[in-house]
Amino acid sequence: MRPAFLILCTVLNSISATLTEPSDYPAPSLQLRSPPAVHRPVLGVANKVDHVPIRRSGDALPKQHALRSVLGLGQDHIGRRQDGESVSSVQLTGQSYIADVTIGEQEIPVLIDTGSADLWVAPESFVCLDENHDEASQETCNIPVYFKGNFSGGLVEDQYFSINYANGQYVYGEYGYESVTLGGITVDKQQIALPSTGYFQAASGDFSGIMGLGFPAMTAARSGEKPQEAEENDDSFASYDPWFTSAAKQHLTQPVFSLALDIHGGGVLALGGAADVPVKGEYVSTPIIMKLNLNQEDRASEDFTYYTIMAEDYLVAGQSFANLTTRDAGSSSETSSDEDQGQSKGFPVIVDSGYSTNILPPSLIKALYGAFETPPELVEIQGATLFAAPCDADVPSFGIQIGGQVFEQSAQEVLISNANATVNGTSYCILGSQPGIEQAGALGVTFLSSVVAVFDIGASEMRFAQREGDSHTAVDGGTPAHGNGSFGNSSTGGNSSGGSSGGSSSGTGGIVIPPASSGLASTNAGARLLPLWGFRF
Repeated sequence: MRPAFLILCTVLNSISATLTEPSDYPAPSLQLRSPPAVHRPVLGVANKVDHVPIRRSGDALPKQHALRSVLGLGQDHIGRRQDGESVSSVQLTGQSYIADVTIGEQEIPVLIDTGSADLWVAPESFVCLDENHDEASQETCNIPVYFKGNFSGGLVEDQYFSINYANGQYVYGEYGYESVTLGGITVDKQQIALPSTGYFQAASGDFSGIMGLGFPAMTAARSGEKPQEAEENDDSFASYDPWFTSAAKQHLTQPVFSLALDIHGGGVLALGGAADVPVKGEYVSTPIIMKLNLNQEDRASEDFTYYTIMAEDYLVAGQSFANLTTRDAGSSSETSSDEDQGQSKGFPVIVDSGYSTNILPPSLIKALYGAFETPPELVEIQGATLFAAPCDADVPSFGIQIGGQVFEQSAQEVLISNANATVNGTSYCILGSQPGIEQAGALGVTFLSSVVAVFDIGASEMRFAQREGDSHTAVDGGTPAHGNGSFGNSSTGGNSSGGSSGGSSSGTGGIVIPPASSGLASTNAGARLLPLWGFRF
């Protein structure tokens, strides 16, 4: 597997709706209303000078600890059998894209993240901690470039920066003011964070911080004078205008930005309009409708956080998932649950450039995985545990309907060829959609690489157009580095033959579930098949 597919700092555990134990945790507060539109510009192509080239990082993008709670991920009750024994869980690989931002007079490589809002970079005085929270050499953190200046515009009083990531890492320190330039746009006195201390390891050594493009309520600001770690922190949340919000308010750009990502690396961030890349057809729009309550925090009850939409439908092998769900519910002799009825009406999804794959409800994943002739397996690849299928498999078509238009994902987005390993002589490639919970999901790079995604903050909506030449593109190759999967005409409920672990597939929608006694298959290339105890259909 290429270095870019390192472990994401978020563990996606198996699905609460399909587990034997009910959740003891409150569900996220999901309030469906849109933020008020402040300006609705006519969508145009962004100026060339405002096109920021972005490149793939070899590291995972750290995700805020709160996002796990929003998606119901990583809770202790998830991924455990009735007898309390730990079971295999799904761990998503990370995806990260780097841009160069100028802070003061210095150019710094940062990760671009639509799922957070702060701009922070490590200063020369950064105190690097190890996993035991003891002070270590800066080489331990592997940060390539340290910011050499200080806050030329002074410190921010009575506020500090503190954030915890889902992999246990954290940074905290002071806020201050500096000039910040990205894509030819300069905000002269922008609030940024220069953390003083942290357990943070940039394993790939190609970035020095993170630049968030989220709503102001996503900032990691706290009220107080003494910076401290976010864990068990009683200081109240604060807020401020992050860089893109400041630029839009100062009329330095239209309140719009867009992403055109490539699944195998690179892409462009366009400020003030749509990215200048070929698209098919017109842009369609859908409201930013979601207000997510992060861990029942008061601030999330009043402010908007993630870029969240409601997709109208999902098409698996040409079949409408909404129709499949309705038909299955109608044919059942039992009364369908509120959760099942809600599922047929759709579910909110976060549009997040920080995930390499989509995170979708298990009922939808069941339909998608069941459309493969050879059932997907849970495979461990270099420490990441994900569902995968043979790289030469016929790939069922998969599309997401938004704004009345179906956005098709190519075969290489349904089955990711450059994330693979060989198990018992078979090359397995990671599936571009992985299971989460029924109530919500996320659309990651496997979706974003098929479209131009426009984050139209002024109009309070997302806009999408299909990338030219993306749909039905076959996966190249046939070597371990590149699978040769192509679109097939499989329908849901594919046959259950071909599972390499041997176990019963009864009642699993074609997914082979090995008995607990089967153990782990012997492997080469550092991969192994895992029992699917925690993921039952």
